[in-house]
Amino acid sequence: GARIALINCAGFIDAAIDAEAHAAIQESKTADQVIAALIESSNAYPPGMGLVWRLGVTGYSELGVSTTLAASTDYLTAETGATTFNYIGDRWGEGATLLGALRDTVGREKGYLFVNRAGVLVFWNRGHFIADTTTDQTFADTMRGMSYNHGDSVVNDVTVVASPRSVGAAPEALARLDASALVASSSSLAVTYMFTDLTGGGANIAGRALIVPLPTTDYTANDAADGSGTDRTASVTASITSTDATQCEVTYSNAYAGTVYIQAGAQVRGTAIRSYADVSVRVTDSTSIGLYDARKLRYPYAADNVADAQTIAAALLSERRAPRGAIKSLTIQGRHDDTLMTAALVRTIGDRVVIAETQTGVSAPYFIISEQHTLGRN
Repeated sequence: GARIALINCAGFIDAAIDAEAHAAIQESKTADQVIAALIESSNAYPPGMGLVWRLGVTGYSELGVSTTLAASTDYLTAETGATTFNYIGDRWGEGATLLGALRDTVGREKGYLFVNRAGVLVFWNRGHFIADTTTDQTFADTMRGMSYNHGDSVVNDVTVVASPRSVGAAPEALARLDASALVASSSSLAVTYMFTDLTGGGANIAGRALIVPLPTTDYTANDAADGSGTDRTASVTASITSTDATQCEVTYSNAYAGTVYIQAGAQVRGTAIRSYADVSVRVTDSTSIGLYDARKLRYPYAADNVADAQTIAAALLSERRAPRGAIKSLTIQGRHDDTLMTAALVRTIGDRVVIAETQTGVSAPYFIISEQHTLGRN
């Protein structure tokens, strides 16, 4: 019968969909720094990171053979982000995926993130294409197929959301234990605290500068669940074993030769970063609306403040309020001649190409933003 090998492959995006985002809140960081922090704290890496140490993976963890620790530059080529985020990560919350966090980071920068042919992540800031003025290839009436439209991208009513934040002036309780928790004799218990606005103000809470829980001040222990027994606080120590922007894990260790209960009311303190209801900034162009009807756009990423939201909205309106012709896609047949075959093999995402086509009158530079290859028997 037919000899067929079926190989199922999964790329970095598939892994990032399933991986959770665990990075702590990022302050005064650019997008490239946030991206590196996200991947370093995850278990999902691009396939092009090379032969570096991976715990328990055969071929990647042999002592003295492949124990090189990976640096972010092994799997990420990044330009410095153009925007410095005051805070980012405080609104991702429990269950946020690595892919979602990366999209939020890159979207707020209005940058670009992709996996190149070598399997390495590439990040470009929002000024990358503006600065690239070198033409890599010209296609003049050599395309097999071309998708062209005029006016589809008109936008004349833009809304951008801002998410203002306030930072607490002093440490406060970010989370509390609602019921007693049992810690077995000479054992430990890990408790995950989700940060909550305990003032009742209804804000979304993130935390930073967490304080290691102190006995009596932040927790007490008793050998009775209801606290009616003997106080055993002196036998219990606490440590913060992991932390994200919106939660942390505290491990309580019991040195007493019997069961103890961490009493309800145990807390975690730190500096609170509160975010309240979003503020929408809307800009319109009445002339464009009159000519082309209302074309609305709601930007999918939140700015740090109202001023940034206004800047983004104005830029989007200026760029798209008038119709323009654009080529959406281009197909070339590489086997037609050596020049096109070379182009099919070497042209890739980010290359600047000039396209000229007689019938539509197109003659303009474009950037390749995606590519698709098909290998057939012919």
